[in-house]
Amino acid sequence: MVRLLCAISGRESSIILFPFQLAFLALIATYMIYFVARMHRRSHRTWEAIVSRLSPQFAVGLTLQSSGTGTLGASSAWVAFRDAGVLLELVGYVERNAQEYEVQSMHTLRINAIQIRLSALKTLMSSTFSR
Repeated sequence: MVRLLCAISGRESSIILFPFQLAFLALIATYMIYFVARMHRRSHRTWEAIVSRLSPQFAVGLTLQSSGTGTLGASSAWVAFRDAGVLLELVGYVERNAQEYEVQSMHTLRINAIQIRLSALKTLMSSTFSR
């Protein structure tokens, strides 16, 4: 029995693992191609295409947030999370395509969008784990 295990642990075991390694490599290569294509499409979107991804509740949320009366519920937290991602994409669009822009304004908008995403994520997590 020991001699059989020693014989298998040599070259034969690497031959057995080769198809799994090849499949894993193909999976990683496929994902990398998908990721690069997705980033290429994202960087070539128009302003109108990006703005159209904002939810209809976006303007209502801005009004509530500016008046200080709004709180995030579980369903609106997902909308806020997604809309903050669109805001980040808008900031990236401005930085890539605008001739002149205020760096401080873009930095502030980026930080606010990240804070909205973190707040929405905390709300989503608390509502998920409280059930």
